[in-house]
Amino acid sequence: VTLTVTDTIGQTGSASRDVTATAPSGGPTIHVSDLTGSSTARKGGWRATVTVTIRDASNAPFAGATVSGSWSTGGSGGCTTTAAGSCSFDTNMNKKTLSATYTVNDVAASGATYDPTADARESVTLSAP
Repeated sequence: VTLTVTDTIGQTGSASRDVTATAPSGGPTIHVSDLTGSSTARKGGWRATVTVTIRDASNAPFAGATVSGSWSTGGSGGCTTTAAGSCSFDTNMNKKTLSATYTVNDVAASGATYDPTADARESVTLSAP
């Protein structure tokens, strides 16, 4: 970079310096390290519970990640991870639904980048108890 200045009577001076620009760090890369489900009976149907674990590239638990996804039955669901990197949520299924698959659509966290190619699993299928 060269800086040139001109004073009020027209005299100029220049100085040159090398400058190196570095791209800012994108923060940690996160992924789904575990995705499990369970089902329990309830009156009129059953309850599907999903537990998601999010970890960073060094396999450390990642808190504050918001997981969102969809059910094969048409609903959606998600949760935000705790300090342990995990969160759970449930949804009620009617008795005519024999099974349902939950698929992670996105994981969002401030300052982090979600890498779905690093996911251990992207979906989990639960069956009625």
